Amino acid sequence: PFVWNSIAGISRYNFQISATNSFDSIVYQDSTIVDTTFSITGLDSLLNYYWRVRAMNAAGWGLFSETWSFTQSDSQVISYRFNEGWNIVSLPFAQADDRKSVIFPSAVSSTFLYDNVYVPCENLVVGRGYWLKLDSAETITMKGIPNQSETLNVFTGWNLIGSAAELCPIGSISTIPAGIIISGFYKYDGIYSSVDALTPMLGYWVKVLQSGQLILNTTLVAV
Repeated sequence: PFVWNSIAGISRYNFQISATNSFDSIVYQDSTIVDTTFSITGLDSLLNYYWRVRAMNAAGWGLFSETWSFTQSDSQVISYRFNEGWNIVSLPFAQADDRKSVIFPSAVSSTFLYDNVYVPCENLVVGRGYWLKLDSAETITMKGIPNQSETLNVFTGWNLIGSAAELCPIGSISTIPAGIIISGFYKYDGIYSSVDALTPMLGYWVKVLQSGQLILNTTLVAV
């Protein structure tokens, strides 16, 4: 939360957040605050912001305080070293530019999603897994805002799904409706193998009895 010193005789405060230190781009303001603390959510964690406050008494508004800057701390950076050849990849969180050519610039294939048949695509979305070919092993890094859980739509039969931004044990995955998973979760690392947790940035095969949703509850991971 934002905190400032109280002043005797003050009736309310005017609080401002701006994307620039000149305050010519106001992101948020409130002139009805009567306390000396304030909290706000929904700001872009990748940007730097500036804030200031002024007080009102019987004579009117005073001058603004000095300006302070801050950056949200909820962004996260994830890296994974992918193998030479074919990989099943996914986005751990949304990207400002979600084109395959930007996220995986050295790829030597299209990205392919699975929808009963393989479909080439350029734009990637969170929750899906994609086949992708690299001509050499490479570490890919992504930055973004993680969700505490991901809800993935799945359809009767085999699905190629993505993973969340945190390691997600299979035991923490719930489904709507309940009990629709009828296989293990399988990764591809030159060969297929079952896993007991979903790793960020990788994609997985899973088979379901009927269409529904998988909920990846990363907040249930023990620390």
